[in-house]
Amino acid sequence: MGCEIVLGLGSALLYLQEEWEQCVLHRDIKPSNVMLDASFNAKLGDLGLARLVDHDRESYTTALAGTMGYMDPVCAATRRASAKSDVYSFGVVLLEIACGRRAPIGVPGRRGPWVWDWYRKGSILDVADERLNGEFDREEMERVLVVARSGARTLATA
Repeated sequence: MGCEIVLGLGSALLYLQEEWEQCVLHRDIKPSNVMLDASFNAKLGDLGLARLVDHDRESYTTALAGTMGYMDPVCAATRRASAKSDVYSFGVVLLEIACGRRAPIGVPGRRGPWVWDWYRKGSILDVADERLNGEFDREEMERVLVVARSGARTLATA
């Protein structure tokens, strides 16, 4: 079930960024904005802070908007939102789904390094949600954690 949620959220983000006539910058991707239908299909909601930008435009100057802890630290510092800002937030949400805990809030750019440290040690699966008691597809979990970590490393200036 968790992988379907991850795929649904990723599909929603892809649609907003690539498949609409303009790029939709959501600017507030966080767990409480991910809704599940009766079949546990993920829907990305609350587009109240969203902005449309042309696909060839790299960023959008804006007032600070979003939720601290999920907001790309570069976006927060420069007030320039981009598609990469939403990818960062997506990575943070995936980390929370896979690990079953919130990543450190208030430490800009430190949401995923602890996962990467485990990856380098060859034991990335040790950060998987303990409540799963090791009962998960190991390859699937590793892929989710690597994608999550990569997303949380994607800063707006990268």
